[in-house]
Amino acid sequence: MKRLAVAIVFVAACGGARSPEGAVRALAEAAESGDRDAVYERLGPATRARLAADALKAAQAAGRREIGAKDLVAAGWSPPRWRAAEFDVMSRSGDRATVEVRGPAHERETVTCVQLDGEWRVELP
Repeated sequence: MKRLAVAIVFVAACGGARSPEGAVRALAEAAESGDRDAVYERLGPATRARLAADALKAAQAAGRREIGAKDLVAAGWSPPRWRAAEFDVMSRSGDRATVEVRGPAHERETVTCVQLDGEWRVELP
């Protein structure tokens, strides 16, 4: 869960992304601005399912019934480890793509994207 939160903060936004790199860029911008709803909208189905499962476990552990998947999105809570500067599609096959994100000091992160209903979404590790 901590790694997911770090990834969300690192990658920070998207709205109707028509390309994999656009999805990652939009996710990064949304996270940086602290827009939790926009971050959640850019996440792929596997990441959303993992968040929903984690929210259910958290609710059960806390004795509460209502903790939603969006409640686990940590957008804008702390500064990112580094700022994303460049986004390049490294591979693309059908509805899946891999995007490399690079920072100004040569930082690198690879992110998987999936296409869903014509729009690209980001799957976080």
